Amino acid sequence: MTEAARKPISRASEGVLLFLCVFLPFRIPLTLLLGDWVKWIPSVLVAALAVWHLADRRARLRLRLSDGLFALFLVFALVSTVLINHLRPYLYLHELRSIALYYVLAMVLREQGLGRETVLRVTRTLQWVSWPLAVLGLVERLCSKTVLFDAAFARSIYSFDNMGRVYGAFYNPNVYGLFLVLVLMLSVSTWALYRQRTSAALYAQITAMVVLTMSRSSLIAFGAVLVFFGLAAGKALLRRWKPLLLRVCVCTAAAAAAAILLPRAAEAYYFARVQPMLEGENTRDLTMDVREITFTGADGTEYAGWLFNGITYIDARCAVPLREAGAVIHLSEGDVTLPVRNNALRETYIYSNAILKSFHVTSATRLGALRQARTYQVQVNGRFFSVLSALRVAKDHPFFGTGFGSFGSAAATTWTPDLYAEYGLPDGFYSDCQYCSVLGETGFAGLGLFLVFLAAFLLEHRKHALCVALCLLMGWYGLFFNMLEVQHGALLLWTLPAVRGLPSLSLRELREKIAG
Repeated sequence: MTEAARKPISRASEGVLLFLCVFLPFRIPLTLLLGDWVKWIPSVLVAALAVWHLADRRARLRLRLSDGLFALFLVFALVSTVLINHLRPYLYLHELRSIALYYVLAMVLREQGLGRETVLRVTRTLQWVSWPLAVLGLVERLCSKTVLFDAAFARSIYSFDNMGRVYGAFYNPNVYGLFLVLVLMLSVSTWALYRQRTSAALYAQITAMVVLTMSRSSLIAFGAVLVFFGLAAGKALLRRWKPLLLRVCVCTAAAAAAAILLPRAAEAYYFARVQPMLEGENTRDLTMDVREITFTGADGTEYAGWLFNGITYIDARCAVPLREAGAVIHLSEGDVTLPVRNNALRETYIYSNAILKSFHVTSATRLGALRQARTYQVQVNGRFFSVLSALRVAKDHPFFGTGFGSFGSAAATTWTPDLYAEYGLPDGFYSDCQYCSVLGETGFAGLGLFLVFLAAFLLEHRKHALCVALCLLMGWYGLFFNMLEVQHGALLLWTLPAVRGLPSLSLRELREKIAG
């Protein structure tokens, strides 16, 4: 394709990439506001771009080893899903779209001759997008999800301590944390590689919002990005200690204010709103459902309590949930008996998390609650449970797995797979681990193919510092959620390495760039 013929589609390709950088963070609220058709906008844009590229007779599609390995994995999954496990083709297509859409976009972008200016524009766009996201997050946190937040989703938050986390427009604190860490990494990288400056205010905003998400995976990744950058820069960074010290002080102050002042202010606001609800005032404009109730304990004694978002608490602050199996809750719509099976473990876990986030307990109480919470996560819930369940499924289906859409993936959320009852998995189960999902749905052979594909992709871009950092970061997040189904993460993971002209740097060259 000649340079002249390439320009229109190149401009369109970069436009689609920048549009998705703006659109994807707000995709969920826009879908709730405008309808499900909004979800199809990225698919339509990518498909149109791919057809435009293929329609040009002079266009070429140069394939790499990683492309073939990814295609082999997808063919293996097709055989597993449709031929071996006899699941509906719709489930395969749903999951295919979830994990491969932006890989197709990357294959088109590779042929468009986009350079480092595209990386700089993507970084600037994401930096600007982070500001309205932060404003929405702060409003959501200060108002305890009573404004600028979908009421139905707010009512579905079963644990009071989660009311203190910033979910943002992503409706998930961990996904918001991933977005912030990606913006941090791109900001630091483009400053080191291309001298694109980033204000101390942006770094302070990112630091504060990462703290407010309370996302452990993102806090660890946030620290790792800074430590890696510091070690890579070495003495060159120390020669620039004055501007660095200013940014460190500003970010530390922002993190301290977010961690200490905002949660207490939001807690005071929340309980100021709860009290009128308990006194019977009109609560139609609030997203929370808090009401006074009575219940009968297992010993037959009558007690007073409160109901918050469907969970019974025994104190007016909605911090200590009822844990007693067999207790009967008296509601206007009828009595409800707390189930005995797994109830003690579950309620202990909720109680433990409430204790861990309380400002009014001793260290010994907090340590005991931590032990209880971890015990529950291993046995009944959490990522340990996902790992153990995936291993159990793979043990019974070692080679082909159970097929796309059958174990904790995006496609699996559209129905209740039959094996959930067999393996004791709850309805709506989501693995929150990309590797567990692949292991359960495609077996050990499929997971092996998937890991070989990721390794090949990393090796192909091993000379590009930014690409390696992206791969390692997303590989880390794959331990905590299905990273290829997080759209803005998958978009950057596949498309930025497709941009030409990224510098090939050794650590010494990186130090020299920073020092210069």
